[in-house]
Amino acid sequence: MKNKLISLTLVVILLTAFFGFTSDKVFANFRLGYPSEDIEVRPPGLAKGKQTIKVKLKGHAQPRPKTVWTQTDTEIWKATSSKYGTVTTNTFGSGEGAFPLKLTDTTVKDEIDTRNYVPESLTDKKQNPFISKYVQDIVIDDIKYNTGTGSNQTYGIFPGAKPNFRKGSFLVTIETMTGTDRISSGGSTDYKYADMNKDGG
Repeated sequence: MKNKLISLTLVVILLTAFFGFTSDKVFANFRLGYPSEDIEVRPPGLAKGKQTIKVKLKGHAQPRPKTVWTQTDTEIWKATSSKYGTVTTNTFGSGEGAFPLKLTDTTVKDEIDTRNYVPESLTDKKQNPFISKYVQDIVIDDIKYNTGTGSNQTYGIFPGAKPNFRKGSFLVTIETMTGTDRISSGGSTDYKYADMNKDGG
């Protein structure tokens, strides 16, 4: 059986997260000064021995999860999620220019773990940087599609649309509506129609 695997990056996500940490595991360097809020010192005040500092941090990331379409021996393409099952569509174009036919009323759902997309560096309100791998108590504050506007709008994702997530959980359900049904001016299958704004938002 001859399969053709197409892996396309379809969604850009802006991740805003708040983090807490204990300084005895971070080797914290408050060279820009201590923040005046969202900081907790235990024991408080001047104390002998070790003190633990807990600070609220913030980070942004723009990961790009993928939707993977696999072409079977027939004209059918499949995109499969371990949680949401399989979505199928026909073929548009032929040969090397064959792509999944644009879906018009069905989305491809997938579940991602946002812990895989935590930014490497986080900052407190004074902009002191901290390495995220030492951070504890991760909480996702907000997550959204980077939809862009006008010609840069992510196809199938409406401005203001948000992935399905619940605070306290790291698992997020994303939906993409992808594929193509047009030929470019050069005569080849035009998949840029399903592309995204890559500049962030």
